[in-house]
Amino acid sequence: MNVLKRIKRGEKVMVTLPSGRGKHNQYTLTDGTEVGHDQFAAIRAFLTPEDTGLLSDAEPQSYVWAG
Repeated sequence: MNVLKRIKRGEKVMVTLPSGRGKHNQYTLTDGTEVGHDQFAAIRAFLTPEDTGLLSDAEPQSYVWAG
């Protein structure tokens, strides 16, 4: 099953902060399946934050499908 179908079925997209300067956040499904930056950018408009970020202006810790 592809990533989009799994997200639509309710899996979360988890956000992992980069480990070094100049690197991008990494996005994975709850089982560790990678969601590429291009793929995340394409579906970002259809996702809603599930777990808020640690700081008020930080990116959320996870996203879910909002349709």
